[in-house]
Amino acid sequence: MSKSTETIAMKNNPYGVAEWRSGISTISAPAISRDREVAEFFNNLWPAAESYVSALNPVFLLDLPKMDLAQNGSWLVRDGLLPILWFFKNNPSPASFRGRLQVHAEFEEYVPDAWRPQVELYRFFSASAGGYLPKAKKAQPIRNLLLLGLIAPSVCSLPTLSEELKEILRLVGGKKGIENCSIKAVLPLRFENMHLFNGQSYYNRFVLNICRELGTQIDFMEYDAFRASYPAEDTWFHEFNDRWLYADSYMSLVAQSKSCRVLPLHKGELTESYDRILPAFPHVSCGVRKVYKKKFLNYLEGNWIAESEERAKRYYSAMNSAANISYPWPNWFSSWCGEVTQRG
Repeated sequence: MSKSTETIAMKNNPYGVAEWRSGISTISAPAISRDREVAEFFNNLWPAAESYVSALNPVFLLDLPKMDLAQNGSWLVRDGLLPILWFFKNNPSPASFRGRLQVHAEFEEYVPDAWRPQVELYRFFSASAGGYLPKAKKAQPIRNLLLLGLIAPSVCSLPTLSEELKEILRLVGGKKGIENCSIKAVLPLRFENMHLFNGQSYYNRFVLNICRELGTQIDFMEYDAFRASYPAEDTWFHEFNDRWLYADSYMSLVAQSKSCRVLPLHKGELTESYDRILPAFPHVSCGVRKVYKKKFLNYLEGNWIAESEERAKRYYSAMNSAANISYPWPNWFSSWCGEVTQRG
């Protein structure tokens, strides 16, 4: 689908509540049985990792072996970069697995060549709000801003936070623009094991950095209040998330279902084109493409990647992050292939 065709499809056929209900009319949420350590991991990521029902069959890779794979051959992978890296390291080829996985488009170059015939790439769009900044001659100033995310070292690092706050400030018009902007925030604290890179001060510095850049006139909300509220018209939102642990966040889906628009901090999302656009959640559409534009970054043969520094930078950042240090990824994924592919 060309970009112009995609734009027309989104404008004339925005997937809303009716299409979403139609898509899930025969689907029920799967019953997931998790080992204690894995369950604790997901509990700590609540509400971002909260389960939801969708015709796209959203699932975390850690849960996939526990499910009846005959239920549906296509699965939307909610995981971030680190689980995906460990999954493909332990399963460099599909073997006898004949299903189809959909991985977030941001991780395109980490999908091995052997998997690409069975892996599609996706992104979500806020269909009812039009998605991103409108291409008007004179863009309207941002007057309502919603900040989301879990305050946890494994979810968002302080360097990432600092960079994104500066970009947010630029988008709202600098210090003068932020004075006329109403800001709400849903930022639950999630404590993790401490290590050399993050101490107890991380949580204080996280909130301090936000206040330094955006001011102190921020309405911090409880998650339940956010779920029950309806944002002001033309509300824009951003979720602080390195996407190391999860790419498909339930918090962002809820915001988009409330017609909030995504602040375009990640420029690659603005020019994407897709083969299909499907209903994913009330007022949230999912663009899916099969064509790969980036070559595979070969991290399967060892820790050293013989690529340019720029191409390898994100891989090494992920492997050295708090998100990778804090969890036993190799152990969690060691038996995936043995459990799943033998059923193929």
